[in-house]
This record gives sequence, C-alpha cells and structure tokens, in this order.
Amino acid sequence: TFITRHVTQYVAARDIPSIKGTSILSPYLAIGVLSVRQCINALLIEFNYSFDEVLCNQGAATWVSELLWRDFYRMICFNFPQVSRGMPFKKDTLKLKWSNNEEHFTAWKQGKTGVPIVDSAMRQLNATGWMHNRLRMVVASFLTKHLLVDWRLGEQFFMQHLIDGDFSANNGGWQWAAGTGCDAQPYFRIFNPITQSEKF
Repeated sequence: TFITRHVTQYVAARDIPSIKGTSILSPYLAIGVLSVRQCINALLIEFNYSFDEVLCNQGAATWVSELLWRDFYRMICFNFPQVSRGMPFKKDTLKLKWSNNEEHFTAWKQGKTGVPIVDSAMRQLNATGWMHNRLRMVVASFLTKHLLVDWRLGEQFFMQHLIDGDFSANNGGWQWAAGTGCDAQPYFRIFNPITQSEKF
C-alpha cells in the first residue's frame, strides 16, 4: 500500500511528523517479518522491474536510500564491533565530558523539558513505542548537544521503549546525533528544536 499509493510523495512527506508520510514498516523490518530485499523487490515490481525508473522517481529513490542505512549500520557493527559494546565509532570522542544531569535526563525521558517538540515526541514514544524519524533526530540531538547527556543513555532508553528497536540502526542513529559516529559533520551539527518545530 505504501509503495502503490505513497512512495512517490515520500521525499516531501517523510520529514513531517504530523502526517503519515513514511512507510511505517520499521517494526516489521526490525523483527525480520520483512527484509530490505523484499521491500526493494516490491518497489521494482511497481516500477516494471526497472531500477532506472526507481532512481528517476525522487520519492522511491529516497526510500531506497533510507532502507540502505539499515544495512550500512549493520555493516558498521560487523566491521567495528566495539560499537556493539558501548564504545564510540570515533575513539577520540571517549574524551567527551558528559554532564549526565539526572534531573535533565528524567525530564527528557518523561517529556517534561519544556520544549514542546521534544516533549511531545517523548510522550509519543512512552505511550506508543514509536516515534517519527525526524523527531528521533531532534530528541537525540537535544539530549546530547543541549543537555550534554551521554548518547549511550539515550540509546538504551530507546531500545527499552521502541517497538521497532533495531540495535544497529539505533546505535548508528544515536552516534550520528551525538557526533561520535562515522559522520563528516560530527560535533557542529546541532538541531535547533525551535527551528525544527517551525520547519516540520
């Protein structure tokens, strides 16, 4: 249904949490009911078995790239096993000093920071076990870059609550947000929650 009705709008709709613009297939991918290969095969069927047609459609091409992030982060876990043991991909980031203020962390977990987009996202996670990807990036950036709480605490909290919790994708996302992962823009990417609210 997502492929036949919505994939062509995916590139524009995927960043807006208030609409159903994503596939919402992540829980099925996380537990192995679906595979990335099955998703891409279904996409190829829709586009007459032409990968060129898929890549010419901005929505379909963007969805493929998002699916491939899952395999990319699995590859990172396989080739750099230290990330599976609570270590950052970039070893020099072990020197980071996290404040780990328990009061701030508790407020973040409960959706009581006073920042509306962060709080609504965390309340959604606590109530449903799911959170839109744009909001995952916003709340992870807020926890690590604004509150200076160690990304590993956020990573653990997500895995305890996400219905689509996938270790490698979760780890990769948190390290990306914290600037400790394999990223060309590590420490200076800070999501402004107010700007994110206005834009998305």
